[in-house]
Amino acid sequence: MIIIVNLVKVSVTILTTIYLVKINQHRKELQILNEKLVKLAHMDHLTGLPNRLMLQDYINKEINESEKYNKKFSVMFLDLDRFKEINDTLGHATGDSLLIQVAERLQRSVRKNDVVFRLAGDEFIIVLKDIDKEECRNVAERIINEMSDSFTLEGMESSVSPSIGISFYPENGVIYQEIIKSADKAMYLAKLKGKNNFQFA
Repeated sequence: MIIIVNLVKVSVTILTTIYLVKINQHRKELQILNEKLVKLAHMDHLTGLPNRLMLQDYINKEINESEKYNKKFSVMFLDLDRFKEINDTLGHATGDSLLIQVAERLQRSVRKNDVVFRLAGDEFIIVLKDIDKEECRNVAERIINEMSDSFTLEGMESSVSPSIGISFYPENGVIYQEIIKSADKAMYLAKLKGKNNFQFA
C-alpha cells in the first residue's frame, strides 16, 4: 500500500513538472509571437523600414533626449517626383519595386545613426540625430546624388528625383506635429523651386 501511495506521489510530481514545463514553453512562445506582432505593427511590410507608427514614438523619444542633453535633431521630409506617373503607367507592382530600391538608396545615403522611415505612399522621413545645418546639407546632397542614377524597372531605365524639406528641433517645432509640418512645408517649397532639391524650413 505504501509503495502504491509513493508511486502515485511520484507520478503526480512528474505530471506536475511536465505541466509546468509546458506552460512555461507556451508562455515563451506567446511572448515571442507578441514581440513579432509588435515589430510587424511598427514596420512597413513593403520596404522593411520602420513605419509612421514607430516614427511618432521615435521622434517623441528624441525630443525628450534632446531636452535632457541640450541637443538638437533634424527631420527630412522626402517626396518622390514623378512617382505617380510611373505608378500609373507601369503599374503598382513596378511602383512597389521602385519604392524598395529608393528605400535601399536612402539607407546608403544617411549616417550610421540616422533612421529612415516610410511615412506613406512615396513619402519618406529621415530623422538625423545630433546634427548641424551644414552636416544636414551634406546628407541631403548625398541623397540627391544617390537618386540621380537611373532605376531599373521591368528591364527599363527610369528616373525619379527627390524633393526634400528639412526642419530642426527646436527651431521649427517642439512637438511631433510641428516638426513634421515644418519639414512638409519645406518639401513643398522644394517642389515649387523646380523639384530635385532640398529646402530648409
